[in-house]
This record gives sequence, structure tokens and C-alpha cells, in this order.
Amino acid sequence: MSKLKLLVIGFLTGIVDAVPGISGATTLLVFGVYERTVSYASTVIYDQIPKSFSNVFRLKSPENKLEFNKIAYLSVLLAGILIGLVSSFVVFDRLLHISPSSVYGLFTGLILGSSYIILNRNDEIKNRDNVKWMILGISISAIIVLLSFTTGDSMLVLFVSGFIASFGMLLPGLSGSFLLLILGKYSFVSGLIASLVDNPTAVLSNAGLQISIMGVGGVFGILVNLRLVSYLMDSNRETTLSAILGLVVGGLLAPVNEFMDLSNGDVILFSVFFLSSLLTTILIGYIKFEN
Repeated sequence: MSKLKLLVIGFLTGIVDAVPGISGATTLLVFGVYERTVSYASTVIYDQIPKSFSNVFRLKSPENKLEFNKIAYLSVLLAGILIGLVSSFVVFDRLLHISPSSVYGLFTGLILGSSYIILNRNDEIKNRDNVKWMILGISISAIIVLLSFTTGDSMLVLFVSGFIASFGMLLPGLSGSFLLLILGKYSFVSGLIASLVDNPTAVLSNAGLQISIMGVGGVFGILVNLRLVSYLMDSNRETTLSAILGLVVGGLLAPVNEFMDLSNGDVILFSVFFLSSLLTTILIGYIKFEN
């Protein structure tokens, strides 16, 4: 695969992952690079990096050039993801200030549409034995949203939020932004990123420290959760996808709750964007890309 194509896939994945309701991991799955990406990342993080440090201390040179190809692959993909992620967060921060009703309508439609995609593309989770896992996922999301935790923005909270968001970025059907939304941190994060884009010198201020703490939490989350995600998808795919479907369905309450809290919510605007995004997402669900 060419580096340009990989960069574009990463860019689209980043854009998608900043939108609650569409999973960046699902985007990689649709483009046929999810398994390869997880495999390469696992190899580099759990095998190559430890061996490289060992070789340095033992004064040995790297032995396998294929590993450098994996690093190049992941680097290009990650660069695209970061560009798309930042761009998308900035756009939605602007839109949340201009027309929050349309944004929450869009999110609601995307979340419901992605639920359909997960169910439609994974026939194995339609087994009645998996209903209990769907109910568990729905319950977890609904409880978090309905309790409306006021977690503040302490360093610990930001670290944990980044950690949880990274888990969503690794599993098909979930997205980091979706988990931030149900945690009540989506607008906070998008605002932070937008402020840093508008004023890069703010990276030296409290805003820069906050986004850095979240970033560290996210990186730590990926290091910890990557192997867990690989295990869950390999050994308990049906159960995992069923629970994810439940989390996504339960997460529908998050944008609806945000819309209901608006003092000047526009029901018509919300409905138009909800229906448009729902239909668009369902149509996209029928598209298949070949690697």
C-alpha cells in the first residue's frame, strides 16, 4: 500500500474518530487495514521496542528490516490520524458554538446508524445468547449518561479520560470521542484543541498541560489495552461486539441529553440533521472497500 493512500486512510480515520457515533477502528476495518494495524502495533510495542532497548544495551544492531517497515507504516497512519483528529475537533468546536442543535442531531443519527452497521456486518452477534451482553453495554452507557457525573478537570480526571478514550479508539464500533461524549468531556476537549490551534503559544499554558495529560493517558491506554483488545477480538469476538453494540445504543442518551439541556434547542434542526446523518450512515454501511 502506498504511503499516500495510507496517509489518506489515517486522515479519514482521524476525522471519523472525532465524531461520536462513528468508530475510527471501524473505518480501518472498512478499508481492510484494521487487523494489519493492530498486528503491527502489537509487534512494535510488545516485541520490537523491548528488543531494541535490549540490543542497545548489548551493543547489537537491529536484525530484522521488516520491523522498520512496520514502524514506517504505523508512523504514516498515525500522522494522518492526528491531522484528521485535530481538524475535526476544531470544526465541531466551532459548530457547537454556532448551532449546537444541529451538531447533537448529527451525533444522534450517527450513533444510531453505527449501531445498525455493527449489527448488520456481524451476523454472529444476532445470537440470542448475546442479548445479555448487549443489555450490559446499554446499562453501563445509560447509567454513566443519566448520572451526569461532574468530574471536573483535575489532572487525574483528564488522565483517566484519555485512558478510556484510547480504549474506544482500538475497538471497532466504539470511538474515543463517543466515550468522551458519554463522560461529558467532548466539548471540553474540542474546546482545548481549538484554543491551541487558534493560539499555538497556549501550549505553554494550562491548556497545553491539560491536553498533554490527556495525551499521556491516551498513550498509556493504548500500551495497556492493545493486547487486551487483540485478545478480546480473537477469543471472544461475539461477546465483545455484542457489548460494544450495547454501549453504542446506550450512548444515544448522551447527545439527546445534551440537546435537552440546551436553553434554545431547535427541534426541527435537530430532527433534520438526525435523519440526514442516520440515512447517510446506513448507506455508508453497505459500501465495502477492498485493500
